[in-house]
Amino acid sequence: MNSLIVIFGFLFISTQIVATTESECPEICLAIYSPVCEEAMINGKLVRCLFSNSCEAGRSACLHEINWRQKEGKCETSPDHLCRQYLSSKNITSKVS
Repeated sequence: MNSLIVIFGFLFISTQIVATTESECPEICLAIYSPVCEEAMINGKLVRCLFSNSCEAGRSACLHEINWRQKEGKCETSPDHLCRQYLSSKNITSKVS
């Protein structure tokens, strides 16, 4: 079991190192569904989005220079049009709050 964890950890780190651009933002994230709710103040509005995993949230933060913060508990997401513009891929979900 420990060796399996080490292998997955190595694969994750390897993917992160390989998947960086000149701007140091990841180009891709592993397609692992482990949703995280993130929120940020953008142009004076609180925007809350549900990303498919923390890598996707980090990629969005890097690409769009947004300081996303993880929100614990129920995730009442912002309308689709607010989240969609900050997506790094189609791997996020948003609902009208």
